[in-house]
Amino acid sequence: IILCGDAAHVVSPIGGQGMNLGWLAAQDLADTLQRGLQHEQHIQNMLTLYQKRRIHAARNAIRRAELNMILGRKTTFPELRNTIVSLMLKNPFANLMANIFTMRGLNRWII
Repeated sequence: IILCGDAAHVVSPIGGQGMNLGWLAAQDLADTLQRGLQHEQHIQNMLTLYQKRRIHAARNAIRRAELNMILGRKTTFPELRNTIVSLMLKNPFANLMANIFTMRGLNRWII
């Protein structure tokens, strides 16, 4: 049995992060199984590496979801938060923030 995506519901549903994880995991799994069919003797190792990649991606998605939740909460200093968010949405950070909030690069990025 192979579970893809947010089967354990560990990521906030805000922004569809769990759904994004599911699509990314399904694509990764399809690629892994295709390679596994070509090299049957290594399929278990490939599945182990798949699992490690997906855990890494899920942890990154969890951190991103937590950031989204923090930015959306009421705060004692809303002006400070709003200023920080405003700066995050302007160049040179705009593309990076778009990638973070849309869950792109989960396998590579720390955040």
